[in-house]
Amino acid sequence: MPDEGTPYALSNITGNVDPFYDSPSLTYTGPYNSFDNNVSHYGSNRPSKQKVDETQAANAILMKQRSLRALFADDGQRVEITDVEFDTASIVCFPRVISIDFTEGIYINKCD
Repeated sequence: MPDEGTPYALSNITGNVDPFYDSPSLTYTGPYNSFDNNVSHYGSNRPSKQKVDETQAANAILMKQRSLRALFADDGQRVEITDVEFDTASIVCFPRVISIDFTEGIYINKCD
């Protein structure tokens, strides 16, 4: 989705994170500074929704794809999968990434 979740959408003009509907206090990290440093987005701590203009939605999705590809570009990074209900580490591994794939589409509202 262009305006929800992380990585956050970046402006193709400024390269900065697009504005939010609320005013979260975040420190950005990761590839292109498109992620935040929150340990968890469990329960009511979900990522804030962004103000992404509908004319920029496809660009936002493509930038999120680029951020995810860069995030997993190096093998052996720590990946922690948490339990949805209890938000505790269930699986910790250091995987080798074979590929990051996205379905083809027009990327107006979403990309799987």
